Amino acid sequence: MAVTGSLRTEQLRERFVGSRRTHVLMVTNHGVHEWQVVPGLTDTGGQNVYVNQFTDALVAQGYRITIVNRGGYPHPKTGQMQRGLVYHDSGYARIMYIEDGLDDFVRKEDMNEQLPELCADLTARLQREGNACELMISHYWDGCKLAAMLNESGKPGVPHVWVPHSLGALKKRNMDPSTWANLRIDERIGHERELLEKILVDEEEAIDWTEAQLHIIGEIGIEQYLAEQIHG
Repeated sequence: MAVTGSLRTEQLRERFVGSRRTHVLMVTNHGVHEWQVVPGLTDTGGQNVYVNQFTDALVAQGYRITIVNRGGYPHPKTGQMQRGLVYHDSGYARIMYIEDGLDDFVRKEDMNEQLPELCADLTARLQREGNACELMISHYWDGCKLAAMLNESGKPGVPHVWVPHSLGALKKRNMDPSTWANLRIDERIGHERELLEKILVDEEEAIDWTEAQLHIIGEIGIEQYLAEQIHG
């Protein structure tokens, strides 16, 4: 449940920022994300409910979560601007509304063009706060691409888990061909193929790095290895 009142919000902010819990970035970019999901809004539904339930479970396991969602436009029901940070009453989860300068809702099929500006805004917000994440969990292809862009700009990147929810190739198989152009289905398939290829390359690089570290440990011993990691 969202919390109102500037004093209460500041208390929750201090709890979140001051916590030593592992910080997870939960990227669900499209749709209207809220603590109380409104049924029937465009591009909003099961994925948003899943993200909230997933967040609750991670908070219960001792993590703190920043849910990232595109904002900067008025809520389609209330007219209130989707902007800033909205904290969960636990103080260990929040929604961060990122902006791209466009004050209109953008459907998920048209989100690719907005991602560079959204990534720049997200990067700037995290840098200003000095609150780096240690794990990213992204949802749908647009969330995955946004998280991948953020990782590419970071030095170094952080582990990234993608939850696709659905795949364009399967959707194309089950949709009437007359709908494909409006859904930009072939473009989506291209985005997903590119992301999958990148994930495989990143995983291979991670395996190579791990194997190299294990070889070093075998040569010099774990105590010396850890000492070198601490002292650079």
